[in-house]
Amino acid sequence: MKKYLGLIDEVYLKQQPDGSSLAYVSENYWDEMGINETAFEILKRLDGGHTFETLTDELSQHFKEEKAKAAIIISEFIESLEERALLRSYDEHQETPVDIRGSREYFVPDSMILELTHNCPLRCKHCYANAGIGSSMDIDKLMPLLEQLTSLGTNYFQLTGGEPFAYPYIEDVIDFLLAKKIKFSITTSGFYWNRRMERIMNKLIGKKVSIQVSLDGLAENHNKIRCDERAYDKAIRFIKESVARKISTSVATCLVQQDMEEIEELCGLVKDLGVYQYRLGIITDMGRAEDNHISSQITSKEYQYIMDHLKEKHQTRDFYIGRIEEFEDVACQTAKNCGAGYRLYNLTPKLTFSPCTIFKLNIGNLNTENLESIFARNTRLFSGMTPPSESICGSCELLESCKSCFAEGFSSRHKVERCHWHEDEYKNICAKA
Repeated sequence: MKKYLGLIDEVYLKQQPDGSSLAYVSENYWDEMGINETAFEILKRLDGGHTFETLTDELSQHFKEEKAKAAIIISEFIESLEERALLRSYDEHQETPVDIRGSREYFVPDSMILELTHNCPLRCKHCYANAGIGSSMDIDKLMPLLEQLTSLGTNYFQLTGGEPFAYPYIEDVIDFLLAKKIKFSITTSGFYWNRRMERIMNKLIGKKVSIQVSLDGLAENHNKIRCDERAYDKAIRFIKESVARKISTSVATCLVQQDMEEIEELCGLVKDLGVYQYRLGIITDMGRAEDNHISSQITSKEYQYIMDHLKEKHQTRDFYIGRIEEFEDVACQTAKNCGAGYRLYNLTPKLTFSPCTIFKLNIGNLNTENLESIFARNTRLFSGMTPPSESICGSCELLESCKSCFAEGFSSRHKVERCHWHEDEYKNICAKA
């Protein structure tokens, strides 16, 4: 008896202008793998209405390929789907259309950074968002937006702020993402620990979630930077609570004026606490960092030296040294650029889009326009843009700090007499978009 072939329920195809992917549930969470055009054409026909024979007939004609060769290609691909338990067969013809998301015309973001609130119990001297007392996302607008984004194929979210745990509805957001089997991370100061926090953290046990806690030095320095003498002890307790629940926990440090000895001691401390990753970042001249004239005061080469030194001394298979801006479980990086502004977006509490957290350029507002128009416009703007590089910037003195980063190039454009990247690349792309 001929079998009709179909995909299981928790599978969909995601289209993007530069290719396609197959999304499927792995270990109870959505994952993606890139596919070529042949795979896409096979998969979209696995609707319960095709047999192997009719697939071969259609695709040999579609690709103008000999039947025998087409049959081999299809057979091998079908076997790979069976090995992943993504395929099922029926004795009778079915009507189960394949779920196809995304667009060939514009990019749907692979990941979204949500600044849930600009409220925060701390007043950190280097806070790019100037968080403290600020606005929060309207939950009645946020929940439909999350539904829309996940239905389009966005499969990774970063929850941040301000302090995301200061957002009164964060538990609703977490519950939604867990129910939808979406991977997400939370960036926190670790300042809060109470019954509500304990309840939330217990929900994350065994889930595909990661938490990043900010720790900018040992007790004296961290408390000074965070402007609260309780900040260090609270952060350490939060880290211990998170690690004890076996939640993937990382620690991030902004390089301010700490000496190498302190950074190395802090690295060893968090490693002993059981975190899986220690991240380092350079301060961007924004928000309070700009107001307080705080900068990292190190060159890109010095930054790389610190990274290399810590990796050589402390990195193991279970403890990784990385950069703050690195994302987990998602690949936004492309051959052209970092993906900011089209494969990655940042959303503020007032529902305005920016390309990333440190590129504070208003590129869309959900209060006045829809997602499709925002995504279409920014695909035209950012997908073809080359970031600062030798070919554009030549021997500019700021190249090392701006290289490969839209945000740094944009924020540094006034620091030189003529910014070649801003004048010759950014403005030209904007004019065409």
